[in-house]
Amino acid sequence: LPLTLPLPLTLAPTLTRCGDDATGARGFSAKAADCWALGVCLYMWLYLKPPFEAPTLYLLLEEIRQKDPPFDAAVVVSEGLMELLLGLLARKPTQVRA
Repeated sequence: LPLTLPLPLTLAPTLTRCGDDATGARGFSAKAADCWALGVCLYMWLYLKPPFEAPTLYLLLEEIRQKDPPFDAAVVVSEGLMELLLGLLARKPTQVRA
């Protein structure tokens, strides 16, 4: 990843559109945002790439808001670690498990 990569890569879905019913956000949750950012870091550590990629900031935010990250079956991940990763990357703040 280039060192100039913008921080929006780790923006939580709740920040992409505050109050959006698609994410279940009713306001900002610092805990959910921090858990999401940790999940992005963990994903990048395991898969050596960001969970979401797009050519523009707008498209990146739409990817984060609408899609689940792809999981490469070739990477062996324990059941507990996968459960943690899915919990950290949950789009709805009420579903975030840390």
